[in-house]
Amino acid sequence: MKAFQVNTAGDSLKLVGHLDFAQVAQLSQQPQFGLRTDIKTIDLSDLSYIDSAGISLLLEWYKIAQQAGNILQFIQANQQIKQLIELYDLDFLGC
Repeated sequence: MKAFQVNTAGDSLKLVGHLDFAQVAQLSQQPQFGLRTDIKTIDLSDLSYIDSAGISLLLEWYKIAQQAGNILQFIQANQQIKQLIELYDLDFLGC
């Protein structure tokens, strides 16, 4: 299992590794689940695994950005992420 990391570059986040309930629980202890309000893009290309808790984190980040008046774009989602998003009828996330 690859350790989970959140890498920031400018107005982008890159998620790396394994995103599951344990990582979401840690992020939930941070203000706005660790999302800065100036973030515009979240790159999912190096996310090797995500579960339903991870999907709920993406949805929470999307809502936080909307409330701040921003449009958050998720890019480079792998097939597993796309399938989960479709399963939960969250196509508006645009992965």
